Amino acid sequence: MLDLQRLKQGKVQFSKVDLGQLARKVIIEMAPLAFAAGYTVQFEVDGAGEIDGDPLALQRALMNILQNAINHGGRKGIISLTSGCNWIEVSDEGPGIPADVRDRIFEPFFKRHHDGRGAGLGLNLVRDIIRLHGGEVTIDNRNPGAVCRLSFPLERAAGGDTPQRLARVMDSIASP
Repeated sequence: MLDLQRLKQGKVQFSKVDLGQLARKVIIEMAPLAFAAGYTVQFEVDGAGEIDGDPLALQRALMNILQNAINHGGRKGIISLTSGCNWIEVSDEGPGIPADVRDRIFEPFFKRHHDGRGAGLGLNLVRDIIRLHGGEVTIDNRNPGAVCRLSFPLERAAGGDTPQRLARVMDSIASP
């Protein structure tokens, strides 16, 4: 939440973020949790690019996505983290996302399971962070599992919008 607040207030200076290094840092931190939960982890970032952004906020967003895969991926199979020139993707081999909740997963405080874990803010926070970076989050079902992609516009790699401009855009989107 603090990452998002810093971004919205324009108090963050964007810097170059290597998506491969970001993914590597997150997988090193999160892989023990995935292993303990019964997963195998695959990691492929050879084609990773570089974007302008806030590395701490992007790390938080990616950690939230990976934590969701660990929590909801069925406790077996493979969790994959891959990256391309302007995207990072996390996939699992779990049951996927039921059709009756797909439209609600980005709502604040929405939780599929009421098992005491989390507040239901993770995916909402991820979406807001990625939007403030000019990107988008997509989540789809695969057979088996689910895949979440964090995509950034190609022009972000060459330097583009400032955090302040993106915060104004987000405010205009949030205001009816």
